[in-house]
Amino acid sequence: MITSAANAKIKHLHKLISDRKYRYQEKQFVVEGYRQLEGARAVLGVYVSSAAKAPDLGVPPENMHIVEEKIFNRLADTENTQGVLAVCALAFETALSAGKNYVLLDGLQDPGNAGTIIRTAAAFGYGGVIFTPGCVDPFSPKVVRATMGAIFACAIVLLDDFQQLQGCHVVSADIGGPDIAAVKVERPHILAIGSEARGFSAGLRPWISRTVTIPFQTGSVNSLNAAVAAGIAMYALTKGTQ
Repeated sequence: MITSAANAKIKHLHKLISDRKYRYQEKQFVVEGYRQLEGARAVLGVYVSSAAKAPDLGVPPENMHIVEEKIFNRLADTENTQGVLAVCALAFETALSAGKNYVLLDGLQDPGNAGTIIRTAAAFGYGGVIFTPGCVDPFSPKVVRATMGAIFACAIVLLDDFQQLQGCHVVSADIGGPDIAAVKVERPHILAIGSEARGFSAGLRPWISRTVTIPFQTGSVNSLNAAVAAGIAMYALTKGTQ
C-alpha cells in the first residue's frame, strides 16, 4: 500500500493531473471514476483508495496500486471521489481522415462543454473532435470526466494549422444561415462550434463553407450553451445525411 504523499508514483500522478505540458511529455493522462473507466484502453496503471473496491480492468497485479485513503483523497479531482483512478496512454491525431465527419472546437475553453461535446460526437458516430489552438486541453481531468468514458470512443485531433481544412466541407453553427432542419449535407462534413464569448476566430472564418442556424421560438433567448448547440446540430446534420 502507498502511504506517503512523497511516493514517486503519487508525485507523478499529481503532475499528470495538474500540468498540461507534463501530460504530453509523458504521453499519459488520468481518468477518475468507475463509469469513466468503462471501455478504457491502454491502461498503464490503476490506483485505488484503501476504502474503495478495485475495478477489473485486466491490468497486471504489479500495475494495481492501493493508496491510503487520505493520500488518495488529495489526488482526486472530484469532491466525492469514487476512490479509483487510472493512468492511460495519451493518444491523439494530427491529421484528418477522408470520409469522416468531425466536430471542430474553435477556441472553446470550458472543460464541461468540451467533454460533453466529445461524448455527444461519439453518440452520433462522428469520427472525431478537432481541438484548435486556444482550446481547453482535451486530456485535462475535468474534460475527461465530462466525457463519461467517451474519450476512449472518439478520436481526438489536435489541429495546429487551419490550412489542413482545405477541401473540407466546414459547416458553422451560427446566426445568419438557413434553418439547420432544412439543410441536407451530402458529403462528409466538419461541424464547427465557436467560443460562446468570442464566436469564431478570424483564422477559421475563411475555411467555413456554409453557415446554418438553430432557430429559436422566442426572442427572449439569443444564444445557446455551446454543448447544447453542438448536440442539436449533430442530430440535425446526421439526420440530414441519411
